[in-house]
Amino acid sequence: KDVWVITRMWESQDYFAWLVSPNGISANPVVSTTQNYLTGDGTGKAGYLKASPDGRKIASVNYTPLNFIEISNFTL
Repeated sequence: KDVWVITRMWESQDYFAWLVSPNGISANPVVSTTQNYLTGDGTGKAGYLKASPDGRKIASVNYTPLNFIEISNFTL
């Protein structure tokens, strides 16, 4: 079964997703750009990413210092 490893780049608008399959990890990530620029003062680069059970949505929560929640569609 294939899975995706997803990250959110700090000080950017980009998500990166790598496909992990029985053949290995994809060499090049899928890059998705959002409207929200993730930035801060450098004192607390903390947050959380969570995919919905059906894999169609992803939530990004950043609590230092921006305090925001972003919910996006996840489709490829």
